[in-house]
Amino acid sequence: MKTLKEALVWAKENKLALAHFNFSDSTQFNVLTEVARDLNAPIIAGVSEGEKNFIGISNAVALVSSARANGVEVYLNLDHAHSVEDCRQAIDMGFDSVMFDGSKLSFEENINKTKEVVTYAREKGDALVEGELGYIGSSSNMLN
Repeated sequence: MKTLKEALVWAKENKLALAHFNFSDSTQFNVLTEVARDLNAPIIAGVSEGEKNFIGISNAVALVSSARANGVEVYLNLDHAHSVEDCRQAIDMGFDSVMFDGSKLSFEENINKTKEVVTYAREKGDALVEGELGYIGSSSNMLN
């Protein structure tokens, strides 16, 4: 299977997008991967900190591993992690990407911690890192 970086390059060359869906249980994950299989389309499956804690990081990794063994091109992302340690743990567990959200930190501290995650990811392998600059909110709920 391609790395996530290779999949993103492929998608760009083919003028496609890789859809990202968060999941918090195996039922949601199974629906996502069933559709990806039916469409023969790669997807990114993500867990936020709360979702990761609910489903369990080992379970999330196991679900992705099982789907891959069954021919589904699925990548695993840690979405909006607020600590460097959570990013490290996800990278160590085999996540394809992590999103460090230091948006509540000072700009300088956010940059420094994001660099720390990038350095760690490079040392460990192929995981991609996204940083959150600015603030977009902290809830999945509709806010008025």
